[in-house]
Amino acid sequence: MKYLKGTIHIGLVFIMVVLAGCASAPVKVDEKEEKPPIEEVRISEFILGPGDTVDITIYRNDDLHRTLKIDTGGKIMFPLIGDVQAGGMSIFKLRDDMTARLSKYLKDPQITINVSTVQSQKVMVLGQVNSPGVFTVDSSVTMMEAIAKAGGATLDAKLENVLLIRRAGEKAEVKSVNISSLLAGNAKAENSPIRGGDIVYVPSVTIADVSWYFSHLGKILSPVVNLESGIVLWPQVQNVLTGKDGATTPLSIPAK
Repeated sequence: MKYLKGTIHIGLVFIMVVLAGCASAPVKVDEKEEKPPIEEVRISEFILGPGDTVDITIYRNDDLHRTLKIDTGGKIMFPLIGDVQAGGMSIFKLRDDMTARLSKYLKDPQITINVSTVQSQKVMVLGQVNSPGVFTVDSSVTMMEAIAKAGGATLDAKLENVLLIRRAGEKAEVKSVNISSLLAGNAKAENSPIRGGDIVYVPSVTIADVSWYFSHLGKILSPVVNLESGIVLWPQVQNVLTGKDGATTPLSIPAK
């Protein structure tokens, strides 16, 4: 992924653009007024989908090294074990499944799986959800369904001000959606459809000052930068994207 060199500089530039573009007017913050803390982003899963490419290596079995693209049915073909369901699975679940199946033919196979390219539609669901991460979606998924994909909201989640963050040209378009009203049965409540490249952020506090929260997106998205090529996850969350520790290559998620 040579084209990702220099993304740190570009990322810093984009964060500045995000902060400049999220509010229509300058935000005046009362320094004396107590504001809710900004939580660190944590990611627990990266879900594979059709079109994604995985690089699979097995320790001391170089002849079994493969770089495979997941087909439209979500499967890959691997020597000895045939069809393997990869779509809809995390890297670690795929590794565990392949380890169990290959154990019939190899003694204690040690498998490493890395994501080399991403082509499927992805969204990120972060904040107060049970399994925050990167998920495969189709064009009909709503914000509430995306939260369900992430294991649902936690008990600490405040659903009155869920943030939908979307790239709009060179800027980030951010809006607040009241999911709580939707769950209460309000037929007029908005259940925004989402698309590839979107970020859904569920806060742990009710956002009384939405403009203030928008102005601090740089802190919310500290390991996440939305670039021309898509969303880049920095090495701080690389353990989610690789089958081994120590990898430092960031991953680009194309924004469709």
